[in-house]
Amino acid sequence: MRTSVRWPAFVAWLLLAFAVAVQALAGWRALGADLAGEDPPAHFTTGVLLYDYARRLAPAPPMRFAECFYVQYPKVAFGHWPPVFYIAECFCFLIFGASIAAARWLCAAIAAGLAAVLWRQCRKHWGDIAGPVAAALFLTFPVIQAQAWRVMSDVLLALFLYLALSRFAAWLSGEPANHLWWCALWTSLAILTKATGWLMLPVLLSAPWIAGRAEAYRRRAYWLATALVCAVTTPFFLAMKWMYLGYPVQIARQLRGLANGAPALPALAALLLAGAAFLIRRHPARTPSQTVCVTMGLWLGAQTAFLIVLPHVPGEYDRFFIASLAPGIFLFSGVLYALESRVARYGLPRGALTAICGGAAMLWFGVAPDRSVRGYAAAIDSIPRRATGPVVWVQSDPVGDGAVIARRLETDRARSTYIVRGSKMIADQTWSGRRYTLRYREPQSVLALLERIPVDYILFDTSAPSTPDADLLGAALASPQSKFALRSSLPIRGWERSGEVRIYQRRSPVREGPVALSVMLGPEHNHRAISCPARPW
Repeated sequence: MRTSVRWPAFVAWLLLAFAVAVQALAGWRALGADLAGEDPPAHFTTGVLLYDYARRLAPAPPMRFAECFYVQYPKVAFGHWPPVFYIAECFCFLIFGASIAAARWLCAAIAAGLAAVLWRQCRKHWGDIAGPVAAALFLTFPVIQAQAWRVMSDVLLALFLYLALSRFAAWLSGEPANHLWWCALWTSLAILTKATGWLMLPVLLSAPWIAGRAEAYRRRAYWLATALVCAVTTPFFLAMKWMYLGYPVQIARQLRGLANGAPALPALAALLLAGAAFLIRRHPARTPSQTVCVTMGLWLGAQTAFLIVLPHVPGEYDRFFIASLAPGIFLFSGVLYALESRVARYGLPRGALTAICGGAAMLWFGVAPDRSVRGYAAAIDSIPRRATGPVVWVQSDPVGDGAVIARRLETDRARSTYIVRGSKMIADQTWSGRRYTLRYREPQSVLALLERIPVDYILFDTSAPSTPDADLLGAALASPQSKFALRSSLPIRGWERSGEVRIYQRRSPVREGPVALSVMLGPEHNHRAISCPARPW
């Protein structure tokens, strides 16, 4: 009998070992690849910006420093996303240096921390077997395999939100008031990591009523903690909106589209919420485990409703649900725990169902495909660095632009290189590519622009989707008046990428002296031009 009781624990630890191996494979793939994508290079660049400002103790005003940094490395996202993730990156870089590998290890450590917290919570509420199985499920979930080693803020947001939900449920269950203040802290950090953290407010406001613990509304500490969260987090978003640096959300337009296309969705969501409240109030969540389940379930409902009302890029729905993954696994573990007693009649020991279902789910997940991209780092590394600073024009899409900028920022510690994003110079468009219009119509105009900047090297990415601005630059380089010669070509290989980067070099003598560049921001920033004739440090 003792042997039969031990095998679920053995299976649970075996599953956890498999999960660690899967994450090690994901890390091996990521650490040897470029930091490609639309958002990861922006997160890395913004973290390095804070790191540079902190380590130099620059006397320049922060905004002026940031503008000059952006002129050189135009992939800064401060204000577009809140600052907590970048502050974490800055501390990491101060200890380990500003490298892409350090940023990747930071994100992997955050994912491991969330897995450990989930393990502890599931073990506390559902037993010893549930802890390692839940952590293994989290680490092998396909979106975590893809995101744990990317430089993204989603997993940090998920960690803060799970800690906040756990603390709030503990306070609702009658534990000391310090849990409420910890909840306020974690909620504030979540909101200042990513704006979707604001979805915690509906959970905080509705959980006491739905869980049958309405007495919480009569406690002054509850309202004070909620007000404190708003007071700490709101000023940042208002300041970024006033400075035209905030995330360009068009809520009114999206709500109108929702009303025209699916008018029944809001009514359906309200009906489901009312039904859940009625059922739970008839059977109040009086035990701590039930209260935690209600709180976690409310978060799942809040984020699902948000993604229905404000749809995002369909191909990235899995990433937006990272914040709901740990609560969902917690609830799944609770369901298995409730079923354990029913299967015990068949001679299965406690924890067997959890181990079996966890293993089946992990086998179904399998190993996520390799989505890494390689080639951009070699292309930018082939361009020499010098004290006067080469000006490198990158003609690609956001994936290629970001990979080149991140790699050069990592290797050029003197910060002497100037990167120009061709798609932003030839065309006028928002950060997401909307409202696209060409600024130039003729190849001769583009050649004059290349002289005016002036550009030393051009990286032309043929693996990127063809665009009018790329076609225009290609025509300019093929013109007899072009002063650029093809020096070499390097292959680009990876997920949905196949092509090469053609490296062009100016035929005329190497430019000497400082560079004075001006960059025009997009429509969401009122087409404001920023320049930096001399670096302020």
